Amino acid sequence: MSELIKQLGYALVVIVLTTIFYRFNTKQQLSFPIVNSYCGDRDQKKAHQQYQANAKELIANGIKDHGSPIVIKTPQGTKLILPSSLTEWVKNNKDLDHVEHVKEDYFSGYPGFDGQTALHHPSHILTTVIKSKLSKNDGAVPVLNAHIVEALGQRWTESEAWHAIDWHQDTTSIVSTAAASIFVGPRLAKNQEWVDLTVTYVLDFFTAIGQLHQWPASLRPIAQRFNALSNRCRSNMKRARIIMQEENVKRNADRANSHVDYNDAFEWITKAAGGRPVDMAAQQLGLGVAALFTTSEALRQTILEIAAHPDLISSLREEIEQAVLESGWTMAALFKMKLLDSVMKEGQRTLPPIVSLERKALRDTIMPDGGKVPKGTHIAVDSSLMWDENIYNSAKTFKGHRYLELRDSGASSQVFTASSKEHTSFGLGRSICPGRFFADTELKLCLAHMLLNYDLRLQEGYKPKPMYSGFYGMVDPFAKIEVRRVHK
Repeated sequence: MSELIKQLGYALVVIVLTTIFYRFNTKQQLSFPIVNSYCGDRDQKKAHQQYQANAKELIANGIKDHGSPIVIKTPQGTKLILPSSLTEWVKNNKDLDHVEHVKEDYFSGYPGFDGQTALHHPSHILTTVIKSKLSKNDGAVPVLNAHIVEALGQRWTESEAWHAIDWHQDTTSIVSTAAASIFVGPRLAKNQEWVDLTVTYVLDFFTAIGQLHQWPASLRPIAQRFNALSNRCRSNMKRARIIMQEENVKRNADRANSHVDYNDAFEWITKAAGGRPVDMAAQQLGLGVAALFTTSEALRQTILEIAAHPDLISSLREEIEQAVLESGWTMAALFKMKLLDSVMKEGQRTLPPIVSLERKALRDTIMPDGGKVPKGTHIAVDSSLMWDENIYNSAKTFKGHRYLELRDSGASSQVFTASSKEHTSFGLGRSICPGRFFADTELKLCLAHMLLNYDLRLQEGYKPKPMYSGFYGMVDPFAKIEVRRVHK
């Protein structure tokens, strides 16, 4: 009972303080047209429903009708959406910050969300490791390769008869096992408790974020303390710290008994800390938050497109076989898989986010036309160039060779890891995704082994149905894919 009274007392104090804070620190009102404002919608219920169901149409029609930036109400707060013509301005504007946007929208600093907090910690340990060690690491390829082969055999089996796969579980498991081999090393990558904990933490974290955004901003710190998934994040953080401590003890014992050269993020993070205390569990789960869901979704999207376009399979297999024959399972071989690269990039383009370049204004900022973006405003840029018929021929149609043809015509920047005004999935400028090179390596290895060793197809009568929730697209979570082991 005393603990309950203590919790209620804490809640009361927070309510009073946050009410005072929001009473005197309200953001300046935006002077742009709101595209989902409805008469009598005091609780914003209809506005949020329309955002979740029709964000793409609301933004497209709003920018077309008003010829200016528009405002859209979301559960995360009011967002200012800029037309794609302002992409370069946003990219180069140091008064607009992506990290601050993420920290605010994803509750950095909340207890249990330590993985998210570690991603943007002022020490920049994770960012340094991702940029300097995780990207374009030749030594990671054989380790990733071995774990992908093993995980694929376990999940998709050796059966040469057509059989349905566990769509979400199989793809997530393969990606998480492969990533763990580089994040925490091969020993923990084979530890099912650790792999399951990472996946659970990431899914709980993102789901909890959505739930917390349903609460008024002033009450979210309180709601998070009682939210079931947030509580499980806190519990898993505690368990993760124990597992990391145990792994550290084992590594110290290994070093005492023999010379061991670890080539994984556990070791890189330790060295990057330079003797400073480091919460390895938060760092590792931060890597999971940054990489697991996005890479799994990219894998699922590419698999679906290949299965829906079986005419691509023979050409992809030939390319992969030739690349491996010439260069083995190396970064050089992955570089030669140019059609696969094109298919992956086209898959991104056909299920893009509705907006990109999300930022928070650090101070009052003036746009090129003189319009004011008040300090604290969250902004994003319309992504419609990614499906613009004036840029992409038959833009609504998936064309696996699209980016390969662009590269062959001299546009060398049209690779999966590249970003441009017309293709902003990885962002642009200072905030471009630092982990895109690792994602590229992991995805190509996964897809190469899948294509060489399995036939795959859509289940008869099934048609993929991508889903959108607000700004973000999701691969059909109920996809029906069948595979069979290739007879060799």
